[in-house]
Amino acid sequence: MIAHIERYECLEKNIKLIEKLIEHGVKIQVNAESVLKPKLFGDKHKNYKKRAKKYLDAELVHFIASDMHNMTTRRTYMEEAFNIIEKKYGTTYAFELFSKNQERLLMNKII
Repeated sequence: MIAHIERYECLEKNIKLIEKLIEHGVKIQVNAESVLKPKLFGDKHKNYKKRAKKYLDAELVHFIASDMHNMTTRRTYMEEAFNIIEKKYGTTYAFELFSKNQERLLMNKII
Protein backbone atom coordinates (compact mmCIF):
# COMPACT_ATOMS: atom_id res chain seq x y z
CA MET A 1 0.00 0.00 0.00
CA ILE A 2 1.25 3.45 -0.87
CA ALA A 3 -0.34 5.84 1.58
CA HIS A 4 -1.09 9.42 0.54
CA ILE A 5 0.47 8.94 -2.88
CA GLU A 6 -0.36 12.54 -3.74
CA ARG A 7 2.52 13.67 -1.52
CA TYR A 8 5.18 11.95 -3.64
CA GLU A 9 6.42 14.45 -6.18
CA CYS A 10 8.69 11.81 -7.72
CA LEU A 11 5.64 9.83 -8.93
CA GLU A 12 3.70 12.78 -10.33
CA LYS A 13 5.09 12.48 -13.85
CA ASN A 14 5.40 8.71 -13.84
CA ILE A 15 1.89 7.27 -14.19
CA LYS A 16 3.40 4.21 -15.91
CA LEU A 17 5.35 3.39 -12.75
CA ILE A 18 2.20 3.68 -10.65
CA GLU A 19 0.37 1.40 -13.09
CA LYS A 20 3.25 -1.09 -12.90
CA LEU A 21 3.15 -1.02 -9.09
CA ILE A 22 -0.60 -1.69 -9.20
CA GLU A 23 -0.01 -4.62 -11.59
CA HIS A 24 2.30 -6.06 -8.92
CA GLY A 25 -0.40 -5.80 -6.27
CA VAL A 26 0.32 -2.42 -4.72
CA LYS A 27 -2.79 -0.55 -3.57
CA ILE A 28 -3.02 3.23 -3.76
CA GLN A 29 -4.49 5.48 -1.05
CA VAL A 30 -5.23 9.20 -1.17
CA ASN A 31 -5.96 11.34 1.88
CA ALA A 32 -9.50 12.66 2.17
CA GLU A 33 -8.31 16.24 2.73
CA SER A 34 -6.47 16.10 -0.61
CA VAL A 35 -9.82 15.76 -2.35
CA LEU A 36 -11.11 19.00 -0.84
CA LYS A 37 -10.81 22.44 -2.44
CA PRO A 38 -7.32 23.97 -2.16
CA LYS A 39 -8.49 27.12 -0.43
CA LEU A 40 -9.46 25.09 2.65
CA PHE A 41 -5.81 24.37 3.44
CA GLY A 42 -3.90 27.04 1.55
CA ASP A 43 -1.61 26.94 -1.44
CA LYS A 44 0.87 24.70 0.36
CA HIS A 45 -1.36 21.71 -0.40
CA LYS A 46 -2.44 22.72 -3.90
CA ASN A 47 0.00 20.28 -5.54
CA TYR A 48 -1.33 17.42 -3.41
CA LYS A 49 -4.84 18.18 -4.59
CA LYS A 50 -3.79 18.37 -8.26
CA ARG A 51 -2.04 15.03 -7.97
CA ALA A 52 -4.96 13.42 -6.14
CA LYS A 53 -7.33 14.60 -8.89
CA LYS A 54 -4.96 13.29 -11.58
CA TYR A 55 -4.83 9.84 -9.95
CA LEU A 56 -8.58 9.75 -9.37
CA ASP A 57 -9.23 10.78 -12.97
CA ALA A 58 -6.97 7.94 -14.13
CA GLU A 59 -8.76 5.50 -11.78
CA LEU A 60 -5.51 4.59 -10.04
CA VAL A 61 -6.84 5.04 -6.51
CA HIS A 62 -8.11 2.14 -4.38
CA PHE A 63 -8.77 3.88 -1.07
CA ILE A 64 -9.62 7.26 0.38
CA ALA A 65 -8.68 7.51 4.04
CA SER A 66 -8.19 10.13 6.68
CA ASP A 67 -4.78 11.25 7.80
CA MET A 68 -6.14 11.59 11.29
CA HIS A 69 -3.67 10.59 13.96
CA ASN A 70 -5.79 11.64 16.91
CA MET A 71 -9.35 12.67 17.73
CA THR A 72 -8.58 16.08 19.22
CA THR A 73 -6.60 18.14 16.72
CA ARG A 74 -7.45 16.65 13.32
CA ARG A 75 -10.66 16.08 11.41
CA THR A 76 -11.18 13.17 9.05
CA TYR A 77 -12.88 15.09 6.20
CA MET A 78 -14.27 11.77 5.02
CA GLU A 79 -17.85 12.93 4.55
CA GLU A 80 -16.79 16.03 2.63
CA ALA A 81 -14.44 14.01 0.41
CA PHE A 82 -17.10 11.35 -0.20
CA ASN A 83 -19.59 14.00 -1.32
CA ILE A 84 -17.08 15.56 -3.73
CA ILE A 85 -16.07 12.22 -5.22
CA GLU A 86 -19.65 11.02 -5.51
CA LYS A 87 -20.62 14.21 -7.33
CA LYS A 88 -17.62 14.17 -9.68
CA TYR A 89 -17.06 10.45 -10.28
CA GLY A 90 -20.36 8.80 -9.36
CA THR A 91 -21.81 6.81 -6.49
CA THR A 92 -20.28 3.47 -7.50
CA TYR A 93 -16.71 4.77 -7.56
CA ALA A 94 -17.25 6.68 -4.30
CA PHE A 95 -18.49 3.55 -2.50
CA GLU A 96 -15.56 1.54 -3.84
CA LEU A 97 -13.05 4.09 -2.57
CA PHE A 98 -14.65 4.62 0.85
CA SER A 99 -16.16 1.24 1.70
CA LYS A 100 -16.17 -1.62 -0.80
CA ASN A 101 -12.41 -1.88 -1.35
CA GLN A 102 -11.78 -1.76 2.41
CA GLU A 103 -14.24 -4.62 2.84
CA ARG A 104 -12.54 -6.58 0.06
CA LEU A 105 -9.15 -6.02 1.65
CA LEU A 106 -10.35 -7.24 5.04
CA MET A 107 -11.95 -10.31 3.43
CA ASN A 108 -8.64 -10.98 1.61
CA LYS A 109 -10.28 -10.61 -1.79
CA ILE A 110 -8.39 -9.13 -4.70
CA ILE A 111 -9.22 -5.53 -5.45
